[in-house]
Amino acid sequence: MNQNRSKKQLRSEYIKKRNKLTEEEVERKSKKITEFLLREKTLVNARKVGLYFPADNEVNTEFIFNYLRSQGIITYYPRVCNSGLEFREVRDLSELVCGSYGISEPGKIGNAINNTELDLIVVPGIVFDISGNRIGYGKGFYDHYLSGMEGQRIYGISYQFQIVPEIPAETHDKRMGKIVTEQGLIECEKERRK
Repeated sequence: MNQNRSKKQLRSEYIKKRNKLTEEEVERKSKKITEFLLREKTLVNARKVGLYFPADNEVNTEFIFNYLRSQGIITYYPRVCNSGLEFREVRDLSELVCGSYGISEPGKIGNAINNTELDLIVVPGIVFDISGNRIGYGKGFYDHYLSGMEGQRIYGISYQFQIVPEIPAETHDKRMGKIVTEQGLIECEKERRK
């Protein structure tokens, strides 16, 4: 990979690639990603999990949500609040409203949770590398919310084509502990030690 490609270039390139996926591909790959994620002990033993509502062909988390709720696990979704994120409890996806940037998010109802109270958080991204670095939309919302959170509780989910060997990273960028794709699990901590 060309080290000179900027985050902005990578973001643009991979959004275009993701937007080319068909509905059938998104559903098939999302179900496979869910299968791999649901094998994770951290998730199986969790009581409080942060999710996101997908936009623009992101991995569909509805399957994950349905499983978690069937197991009595409390689910939280991000809401843009001032210049950051807050996660609020969501009991049914019908509670989500069109929020900032046209993305479905919880309204002001539901309990907000601090990141230290989450057992696990599932994070979207546009591009990830095998060391757990992530490129999002460039607003820094997730990096800020995840600061101080242990990496092993942070799971990125993406399609395999969104995984590259290395991306530019800055000191404030928060790394994922693990990334799940339709091809399996990447343990980022182990990759960093290689």
